[in-house]
Amino acid sequence: MGINHGACAHGGLIEIDGSLRFTDSPYILVEWTIHPSERFATRKWDCLSVLLPAIYLPLDSIRSGELLHEQRSYSMGCSHLGNRECADHNIGWFYDDKKVILDKVPIDFKKHPLQQTASEILGLPYLEIKPKIKERKLHIDPNLKQVCIGVFGTAQSKFWNNPTGWQDVVDWLNNKGYTVKLVSKEGDDYMGNKLPKGIIHHPNGPIERVMDEMLKSKAFIGIGSGLSWLSWSLNVPTVLISGFSYDWAEMTDCYRISAPKGKCEGCFNRLRLNASDWNWCPDHKGTERQFECTKSITSEMVIKELEKFL
Repeated sequence: MGINHGACAHGGLIEIDGSLRFTDSPYILVEWTIHPSERFATRKWDCLSVLLPAIYLPLDSIRSGELLHEQRSYSMGCSHLGNRECADHNIGWFYDDKKVILDKVPIDFKKHPLQQTASEILGLPYLEIKPKIKERKLHIDPNLKQVCIGVFGTAQSKFWNNPTGWQDVVDWLNNKGYTVKLVSKEGDDYMGNKLPKGIIHHPNGPIERVMDEMLKSKAFIGIGSGLSWLSWSLNVPTVLISGFSYDWAEMTDCYRISAPKGKCEGCFNRLRLNASDWNWCPDHKGTERQFECTKSITSEMVIKELEKFL
């Protein structure tokens, strides 16, 4: 089977042998048109696996609402369908030592936007798509002055490493009358990182509660992490502070602050991240220039972006 991409939808229409059938999903689903393709002509497919989380659509018995879900981060198979053959797409990044395995990923994904990895593996034209998340029924006070922040990531190179940056921005927001809520789950002094003063730390809980706080906010300020992607998907004005990736790597329609011209940047798009080294900084580790990409991003640069819409 081959796949043509349609519009992003919460649920979708599947065309099988000229018949359109609707599928309803609590997860993000893209509208697909399924058609024969030489690429898969050597095997018999009776199932299509789609991405994040895996959504399996048995092609011989799709009925309204008939979906099988399996939440996996990367590898998607159909083992839960028994011995039935199926189309199996592995969505992720694949390395052999330090090289990209091009049999699994047809592009060097470090040289392209993050979302393009999935479209290339599925053989689809690349188009930046905001996931459509189920609408939250909230009463939002239009006069509420609140901003959410997310300061933590999975490596120190992702952090905003300017030692006074977060505090300066929080102070500026507080002086403007804004309540600042931290929606990261990590606490103070996590991996040696201190939280700014003058914030409210949103308690840990379901992701829906984080979404609610974002939706009530006038902005979200974050780094290259999942919370920034979530905020962007919810159409909350998102300020993204990132120096370890190039400015085309993440979402494009956000308020992005990158490393100043002439500073080291983009190691994430040039080299393989060593996930076992929290302080990974391949160009300048152990020197005064370690993490200079985000150390050189000033609070004034962030405030300048906030002033565009606050």
